[in-house]
Amino acid sequence: QCRNAGESRRLVYRGDDSSMPLASSELADYRHLLRSCPALQGIVYLWSLDLPVLQLEDDPVVGFQQCTMPIHQLVQALAEEQRTLPAGLWLVTNNARSVTPADDPVDGLSQSVVWGLGAVVPTKNPGLKTVCIDLTLRAGAVQQAAALYAELTAETTLAAERQVAFRERGRYVARLRHWVAESPSPTVVCRPNATYLVVGSLQGVGQQVVQWLSAQGARQILWLDRDGQVDLAVQTQLAAWSAQGIAVTRHLLASEEPAAIQNLLSQIDPELPLEG
Repeated sequence: QCRNAGESRRLVYRGDDSSMPLASSELADYRHLLRSCPALQGIVYLWSLDLPVLQLEDDPVVGFQQCTMPIHQLVQALAEEQRTLPAGLWLVTNNARSVTPADDPVDGLSQSVVWGLGAVVPTKNPGLKTVCIDLTLRAGAVQQAAALYAELTAETTLAAERQVAFRERGRYVARLRHWVAESPSPTVVCRPNATYLVVGSLQGVGQQVVQWLSAQGARQILWLDRDGQVDLAVQTQLAAWSAQGIAVTRHLLASEEPAAIQNLLSQIDPELPLEG
């Protein structure tokens, strides 16, 4: 589609099967790629489409890492090289979202993490516009390419939409609507002799989560944090919780490798097992 329109584009493959060999786990390769494209306007990430359908016997973590690691490296290289993308970063998946009741089963489960990452990237890189697009398995490659190209070249897309899905009946975008519960929400009761894990900052939403857990009876909170800094406001809040008999234990997550996380979880007191 781009070639037919006379637009300049560069295809980048994993490994050595292209003019620009790229190892998906090597940050240096991404830096080299960006430096070789000084006039780069945008990036369309299609590597997620290469992943096979996740089977019951497969380890989902492997698929998740294969999907997200290249994006992590790419975003980090963009930040280090201080590059902006006027046309944005486009993350493309295939049947990774459930959009309508008539949808096929979500065969692209391992690709679904791309959408979560796509929502986080702009919060860490405010100048990087990120758009997630989910294609449908029912469409052939030609039809998918045509729909994707039309989305990429639409003049108003980046200004208005960040999440788009294509299905047989057309194009869908994310919208909020009022939800009415069909039945009362179940009562949640936390055990004082169990541990509850909170991941992320203890400011804002994180603080509200801990307060809600404590109101339900939780007394042992494991706080998993990636930021080495704890400001005065958080220190004051931790002291206040301690005075209320709520033990908030902080662990700094130095690595996101599964082994590191598993090692951390193994240190939880067996008499205060992880409950949620």
